[in-house]
Amino acid sequence: MAMRHFTGTDTRASTVIEPRAANGRFWRAVLAALLVGLAAPVTASAQTTARNVVDDETFPTDSDVDAINACLNTSTPGFNPAVCIGDISGDCMAVSGNDTTVGMLHCLAREKAAWEVILNLSYRQTLDGLDPAGARALRNAQRRWLETRRADLAVYATHRDGSIHLLNAASYDLTFTAQRAIHLQWVADGG
Repeated sequence: MAMRHFTGTDTRASTVIEPRAANGRFWRAVLAALLVGLAAPVTASAQTTARNVVDDETFPTDSDVDAINACLNTSTPGFNPAVCIGDISGDCMAVSGNDTTVGMLHCLAREKAAWEVILNLSYRQTLDGLDPAGARALRNAQRRWLETRRADLAVYATHRDGSIHLLNAASYDLTFTAQRAIHLQWVADGG
């Protein structure tokens, strides 16, 4: 599968929130941010304080997008592009200080933001290659995909306690986004 190279732009600050006290409102605020697709900033409430996890870093970074593209452009026979999912967040979590829940959420959001760049460009590229009926079908499919992602993430907002479920939701969101980006690029390349 031939993948094209995409570049990202710095569009959002990598600010995450840190709880003053571990309470349900904090975690619901973080999860709400995931549910609406925010990869970084979350509005601080009276219960939280905003802080920058990595000094002056914004994401998605061009180097994150480049690293994913380098992986995707592997020409090994039988290569499965799904192996590229998790590289950025895994390396990020290995950095000292990112082994906390907040740090891990930051790392997952950082990689998801890079995949979002690839997904959006793949979507536009795929859309440009379709006739009007195909474009309509793709728009409908993309809307349904977004609805499915939101609905699946909503499951984590109910019936779940503890911070592990936030990490599970963020990991799911990253994986689901990356898989969609890979699929759209496959379609753009002629399926």
